[in-house]
Amino acid sequence: MKNYSRAYNRHKQHTKFVRRVKNWLKNELTDENLKSAIEGKTFLWLRTTGRPCNCEVCTYLKYKRTSKHKVIKEALNG
Repeated sequence: MKNYSRAYNRHKQHTKFVRRVKNWLKNELTDENLKSAIEGKTFLWLRTTGRPCNCEVCTYLKYKRTSKHKVIKEALNG
C-alpha cells in the first residue's frame, strides 16, 4: 500500500495538470487561459491524458519514428 497522503496525491495531480496545460499552450498561454483550465471550463481532456488522439496534428514530433521493420530491411539489403 502506498504511504502517500490523499492531499499529496491531489496536489501532484493538480501540478501535472497545470504542466500539461502549459505544454499544450506554449505560445498562447495567458492568465485567462490558465485560469479557465484550472476552473474546469476548458481543456478537460488534459486531466487524464497528455494528448487527445493519435492523429498527425495532436502528436508531437518526438513521436514520429521510422518503422523498426523498415530499418531492419534496409540494414539487411544494404
